[in-house]
Amino acid sequence: MLCATFLTSTLAPEQARAATADASGLYADYLSARFAAAQDDSATAAEYYLRALEQNPEQADLLRHAFLASALSGRVEAAGLARLLPDDALAELWLAGAAAKDGDWAGVKRRAEALGRDKLADNQLAKVLRPLLLAWAEQAQGRTAAALATLSPLAAQGQFHALFALHQGLIADLAGQETLAATAMAQARDVDGPPGLRLAQMLASFDARHGRQAAGLGELGQAGAGAPEIALALPALSERMANPAVRDAKDGIAEAFLAAAGSLRMDDHGQPAMLLLRITLTLRPDFAAAQLLSAGIEEEREQPEAAGRTLDAVITTDDPLAPLARLHRAELAVQTGDTDAALAAFDALARECPHSALPLVRKAEVLRATGRFAEAVGVYDEAMAWEPKPNWALFYERGVARDQAHDRTGGEADMRKALELAPDQPLVLNYLGYSWAERGEHLDDARRMIEAAVQAEPQDGAIIDSLGYVMLRQGDVADAVRTLERATELVPDDATVNGHLGDAYAAAGRRLEAGYEWRRALLLHPEPDEAERLKAKLDLPPRQSASAVAPPR
Repeated sequence: MLCATFLTSTLAPEQARAATADASGLYADYLSARFAAAQDDSATAAEYYLRALEQNPEQADLLRHAFLASALSGRVEAAGLARLLPDDALAELWLAGAAAKDGDWAGVKRRAEALGRDKLADNQLAKVLRPLLLAWAEQAQGRTAAALATLSPLAAQGQFHALFALHQGLIADLAGQETLAATAMAQARDVDGPPGLRLAQMLASFDARHGRQAAGLGELGQAGAGAPEIALALPALSERMANPAVRDAKDGIAEAFLAAAGSLRMDDHGQPAMLLLRITLTLRPDFAAAQLLSAGIEEEREQPEAAGRTLDAVITTDDPLAPLARLHRAELAVQTGDTDAALAAFDALARECPHSALPLVRKAEVLRATGRFAEAVGVYDEAMAWEPKPNWALFYERGVARDQAHDRTGGEADMRKALELAPDQPLVLNYLGYSWAERGEHLDDARRMIEAAVQAEPQDGAIIDSLGYVMLRQGDVADAVRTLERATELVPDDATVNGHLGDAYAAAGRRLEAGYEWRRALLLHPEPDEAERLKAKLDLPPRQSASAVAPPR
């Protein structure tokens, strides 16, 4: 077993498959399952775990692995396996979701109560979802008072009080208790910063259906302020604002699972989050918010094909969130290297959503990333024409593109405008100050600006590098060395930063250390022009490779 495990962890995938194929029986199936699970291939993992489980049905960990892989891949065996795991919170939640889908509210309540067993009582996920499942099961059976009583003390205080208040408000709203619903919805709004999109949709729906259109539009607008991409969906969201966000108890439970999945995703628990989303989409197959979250997790887990299929399921609908799915589909094309498809998708989205400059901004970013700087400047021009008022970020981004396109005059003009609009913005202060330092211009002003940027972002290694560089250009060698050493501590693998430290060491007469930093910088994949400058400092032939100048050990 140890030998087989070592082989599969060190060989290439094809070799690992061959190694496991040479084994036999339980170990071979188990190793194949583990390998597939490591590749996020839940379907294959489930197949092998189930085969292994047939040979050793009493093994608890194997049973849990088989359940999780079966649930994630949508196999019918998941429910049967879940029933064999009475002390597993995810298994109980899977069975609760299945009961809700079938309208078995007594079963939902039974599974929710099971989450209070001793071995599950301290599970945070069980603590949050248990009262929500109980409350919705009561509401589905016409016992609104009992449902509200379950949530009332939890909505008053505690870490998740806003979530419990939201569901209390949703249940009261379904029961026609408008006053109580309004009070609970106000408690649910008690979050720092703009509301998330889904919360904003539910609050806006309640307001619109009770004659408060302006308040509903305000909720959606605040969500858009917190996440600019939401602006793509705002017209359709506003048009359908009065549609009920939650139509019945199944929808309510789906919302509970979605909220829990979002929390797990933020805590980097991808597999449990995906399992809860599978339950959510079983209860509400066309739930675009859950599909978008699923696609995001699939993307994070390096499953671009799965993420694409999930996004396509939203794109082909008339859901208000379809534009967001189109945006993420285009960004997925960028990540997979299909630049032409991405640019075409951004163009189509810009035509579909003329109220937002975001698709054009993203297109310009792709053009810059692929070295098409002059084209990027033109697209930034288009994006700025859409903006109702001057936007410092767009002037900054266009200024960078102009600078990269060797239009230094235009680039500086944009940076000065960005600084006028946002005088304390560290990105602008640093970029303009560093640009002056590179050209040996306005060095005192450049230093003051970069010092202000460092004060705003004291742990940003790139900005600290800029400060060290301008100190060096001013002849303040001792301070430059100290500052650039600090920069390399913060960003140790940046060719520019290491090169600057080498320059500072050279100015201080420390040639051996300077050579070490320049050699190290060459190994960190600098831009071609920068590489040639480093080689010149080392008196190397221009075409000599970085591997020939490895620093001494």
